[in-house]
Amino acid sequence: MWKIFKYFYKTLDILNKKRYTFNIKNGVLYEGPNFKERNMKKWIFLAATLVVALAAAGCGTTAPATQVDAQGNFATPEWFDELPPQTEIWGTGSAQIRNNNIQFARTDANNAALVEIARQIDSTVQAMFTDYAQQAGTADNPNFILFKENVSRTVTNQKISGATPIKQKTVGNTLWVRLSLSKADAKKAVESIFTSEAAQYAEFKKDQALQLLDAQLAKPAQ
Repeated sequence: MWKIFKYFYKTLDILNKKRYTFNIKNGVLYEGPNFKERNMKKWIFLAATLVVALAAAGCGTTAPATQVDAQGNFATPEWFDELPPQTEIWGTGSAQIRNNNIQFARTDANNAALVEIARQIDSTVQAMFTDYAQQAGTADNPNFILFKENVSRTVTNQKISGATPIKQKTVGNTLWVRLSLSKADAKKAVESIFTSEAAQYAEFKKDQALQLLDAQLAKPAQ
């Protein structure tokens, strides 16, 4: 901002020394003997400069912080790469903070984290179905394939309940949150889906599937 003042002060000094006035109507500098008019317009010019400079300074204070770190990587919280304990599934979500409304950003970030948890549960269920098909020899069974697709769709679209927030941090103008869901609660949700969808595939052995699901849930997070 100081450079702006310095530049326009120099301009005003030149105008004063050369006895020029500034014609605001057509934007042309012309020489004239009317010192009073020249002096008045000089102060109008200075006032306009002050308004522009202050506006620029104000914009500088409200500009959003960069979302890229010094190495050019996308800026994330320091806990972003942490792995969950064996008994939990973590979901991390983010949302931009608009109009200083952190509550809206938190809602959006929580929803993104829930989608991430549902995606991880679905991935685990798909791995369980692969093991189940190998054991039961049902990989090519049309009813089994349809059942698997319906379960996967329901898992992905389900409204996750029981997830709790464990982390929150603002990086620049982005709010990051982390939610945690116990694997026990995840298993209950999947078991409920198995029960509701079982009518479509009478040969499905839920107990066997749940044992295979336990094996998948016992694997450490990657």
